[in-house]
Amino acid sequence: MTIEHFLLKDIPDTLLTEAVSEIKPFTTAFVSELHHVGSGTFAVINGRHGILTADHVWEAIQVKSLSNPMISILVAEGAHRFELHVRELVPHLALGYDPNGTKPDIQFLEIPAGCLGTIQAKKRFINLSKSSVDRCKFASSESGFVVIAGFPSEFSPDPEIHPSEDEHSG
Repeated sequence: MTIEHFLLKDIPDTLLTEAVSEIKPFTTAFVSELHHVGSGTFAVINGRHGILTADHVWEAIQVKSLSNPMISILVAEGAHRFELHVRELVPHLALGYDPNGTKPDIQFLEIPAGCLGTIQAKKRFINLSKSSVDRCKFASSESGFVVIAGFPSEFSPDPEIHPSEDEHSG
C-alpha cells in the first residue's frame, strides 16, 4: 500500500469537490455560544448512533458546558443547527487524551435515541461496525482511497458579530 501526503492546495478542485460531496452528509461541527469547538463524524458503532470525534473536543465541550449546558451541532447549511444538552451525550471511549501521543485522541459520543430523527432528516450515519474489513481492503486497493478530514479549529476564525441596525440608531 502506498501512502501519499498532499497539501490541500495541491489537490485538484474536481477531486476535492467530489471528496467533499461524499463526506459532507456524515460530518458536523460543534458550536457553543457562536464559537467553533470541534468537529465529528456521524457514525453507528455496535448499534449505537453517535459522533466520532477527538477526545480533546469532548473535553472542550465539557469545559464549555460549565457556562452553557447546551452544545449545537450543525446539521445543514445556513441556520440549521440542533442543540443537545451536554449531559445527554454519552462518551464510550475511556482512552483519555494524552498530548504526548501515547493514547489515541478519539472519542465516540452516543446521541440520545429521541434526537436521531431530527438529525437523520439532514445527515447520514456511517456504520463503522459493518464490513469494516471489506472497506479497509477496498480502500487499500489500487482503485480505492481513504480520506481523513476534519475541521481544525486553528483554521476556523471566530465568527464576526455585527450589531443589529437598532443598536446603531441608539
